[in-house]
This record gives sequence, structure tokens and C-alpha cells, in this order.
Amino acid sequence: MRAGLYVDRPLLELATTAWSLVHGLAMLVSTGEIKSTGAPDADPEQLARRMAEHLLQGITVQAHAGGFRPGIDPDKPNQLVDDLEVGDFVAGTRPAE
Repeated sequence: MRAGLYVDRPLLELATTAWSLVHGLAMLVSTGEIKSTGAPDADPEQLARRMAEHLLQGITVQAHAGGFRPGIDPDKPNQLVDDLEVGDFVAGTRPAE
């Protein structure tokens, strides 16, 4: 925490979050319930690594540094144009207030 690697949140909450993730995966693997998740042949160690990455990176879409709203891929300019055209269309079809 002092090195600035993690968010400034209570250490016990962060540790409990990580422990819950590991414990949950361990329970799914040890009881065989992991098969019901659609990952029956997945290596538990590989799953644990990927889940830890999700925990550390977060699972929400972040806004692009260029100022695009979350969900807009700057490498797909047509997507942005389509969204802008739809926005203009909707704005033009609203009744005047």
C-alpha cells in the first residue's frame, strides 16, 4: 500500500476480497462444481492466475485516455461515427420543449 500499487482502501477489506476469490475457486474445484461453470477442463492454477488478474485489473470498462466514454473503442472509428449519428438523429426527433 505504501508503494502506491493498490487503491487506498482498508487493508483488511482488500485482503478479504482476495481471500474470498481464492477460497471460492478452491471450493468450486474441490467439490467438482467448477464443471458447472463451463470450464470443466480448465487447469485450476491457470484459472487462479486469470482470476487474480481480473481482481487486480478490475472488471469494469474504463474510459479511454483520449476522453472517449467507456465502451467506445478508439480503434473502431465507425463505431464512434455510428454512435454520433444515432445521437444526432435522436436529438433531432425529440419534440421541442
